[in-house]
Amino acid sequence: MLALSGSLLGLKLLVNYTVDIQGLVKDVWILTPEEAAKKPWPTTAAESQAWSFDAVAQVWVKP
Repeated sequence: MLALSGSLLGLKLLVNYTVDIQGLVKDVWILTPEEAAKKPWPTTAAESQAWSFDAVAQVWVKP
């Protein structure tokens, strides 16, 4: 689903995001409570680069 920025004004949402090699925001995901409950989530740039995301299971996989 795509949410445009104008529809999100004033909302507090739990998100995860990726950045490109220049440090600019690339992708942003607004998490549902079910998604937020799935663990683990990478907490550092190094973890997010080393781990992979399983799109089918919707979980991060440690190497």
